[in-house]
Amino acid sequence: MKEGVLDDEQHLAEMVSLMGPPPQRFLERGKNCHRYWDAKGNWIASTPIPHQSFQSREVQLEAKDKELLLRLVRKILCWLPEDRPSAQDLFEDEFLVQHRLEN
Repeated sequence: MKEGVLDDEQHLAEMVSLMGPPPQRFLERGKNCHRYWDAKGNWIASTPIPHQSFQSREVQLEAKDKELLLRLVRKILCWLPEDRPSAQDLFEDEFLVQHRLEN
């Protein structure tokens, strides 16, 4: 966010840092991708890619819970909408099932 305005470039840099580079299909579909990536998918925008990971961002959970949560988050956060799980798949995810059974 720059001066109270949402910043697409910063948002995309954060996404790359957490999700890795987008697939070529994403780059081919996006009308503004040329502003941020070259034809080979290399980041060319001026905003640096932060050094972070899902592992480093999650600090509340430990061991198996953390592993399961991060697996769920990686399933949900993906570049292409058609690669995202259905609501039913998410409902049946081991992390969520485990917590429903505990309550």
